Amino acid sequence: MSSCRKVFVVSLLFSFLLACNLPEKTLNFWMEYLAVPFNDSNVQKCVDQGGKWDIELQKCTSDSGQEIPLSPEDDGLLVEEPAPSIALDELPGAENPAPGLTIEEELPGEVTIVGTATVRLIPLDVRTLETPPEIIVIAQYSTSPPPPNVTIESVSNLWKSADGEKIALYNGGDWIEATCHDLNITAVGVRFESDANDGWVSVLVDGVEMWRGNIHGGAPGSEEGMFLHYLEVSGLEPGVHTIRVENLGIDGGEGGDDAAMRYFGFSSMPVSGYEP
Repeated sequence: MSSCRKVFVVSLLFSFLLACNLPEKTLNFWMEYLAVPFNDSNVQKCVDQGGKWDIELQKCTSDSGQEIPLSPEDDGLLVEEPAPSIALDELPGAENPAPGLTIEEELPGEVTIVGTATVRLIPLDVRTLETPPEIIVIAQYSTSPPPPNVTIESVSNLWKSADGEKIALYNGGDWIEATCHDLNITAVGVRFESDANDGWVSVLVDGVEMWRGNIHGGAPGSEEGMFLHYLEVSGLEPGVHTIRVENLGIDGGEGGDDAAMRYFGFSSMPVSGYEP
């Protein structure tokens, strides 16, 4: 039991004995018994200084009745020393604290703001993230039809890959667009997978251009590598949204101006959960 609790119990018992109106001899016996000091209390300090501890007044007094100060612990209770403060650099792992990550820092790639929307060009297949798009729509929709809440339209002369997923817009002015009719959608995107034959595109959301750029890449397996990016536009008002990709007919650098892509994404929140 701590000294604070001991003194409290003694005081409580003493008050109880007084209330019982015990005979004087009995009361004196208990007073002397209860006045035996605890080793770690101010009662012991009082005795050590030649005084007598007054239980009722909680004071240390001399034989002449004068108070003997026991500052700063003059209330009969031990004042515990406060625990020493620990500097941040003394904590385990403090040399490498976990940084707080914003959305822009969490995913690699370029980030731009267009109006109230955030545009991120993410060099990842976002289907592998912890929080991927809630709705994935394969661009080769004639082979892999979209879900009932999504419609896709495009020009008719699309290049189609043998795996049944990718398409490419051949010529300047060619386009493809996907509309999600889910009223909770606030983020849309498209996954580009392009090589040396590809060039410049424009990406529009609800009729407004959000991004214009060169999606030219290298040959599969080359040092440069293909252009493998997911362009996401988030921060939209919840509702029905349409994402459209247009081939601008501008050479990407090696004589080609195609625009190849694999899928569209729709979600109620931006994609997240990247771990390098």
